Amino acid sequence: MKVFFVMVFLFASPAAAQVAADCGSVRILASDLREGQAMDYCKYAIAERAKVEAFWGPSWTDVIRIRVDAKYQLSRALVPGHFGNRGFMEMPLRRVTRGNGALLHEIVHIYAPHANRFSPRASRSTCRRSSVATARCRTRASRWRSWRGRHLPRPG
Repeated sequence: MKVFFVMVFLFASPAAAQVAADCGSVRILASDLREGQAMDYCKYAIAERAKVEAFWGPSWTDVIRIRVDAKYQLSRALVPGHFGNRGFMEMPLRRVTRGNGALLHEIVHIYAPHANRFSPRASRSTCRRSSVATARCRTRASRWRSWRGRHLPRPG
């Protein structure tokens, strides 16, 4: 029964906020932002989405809903997507007002969700438990650095 109430709360919370700005492919849900702030953030989100789409392609065409709230400590898009709410992002109010939120990073999670992120073998806590796990994680990190060097452009 408790799980039901938690799930209802998680999925009902985006609807509790009012639409502060709607820019077509991005919608800002907030009650703590002024209209001008919300519209500026919406335009910024459109520009960031265009960057991801130019690189990744149109793998996500639905509206991206960004819920801005002071109760959030971290920005998240992967967790809501994992629970069936893909296209929804949580963004802390303080990050939006300071202009240092991880918006581009979270949009990438919407465009390219990765289920392995929720696997116990992929978690960092597993890497800290034993020397065998630590060695496995080092090998995995080494493979990632090797792949990244071959396939991704160098910064600068």
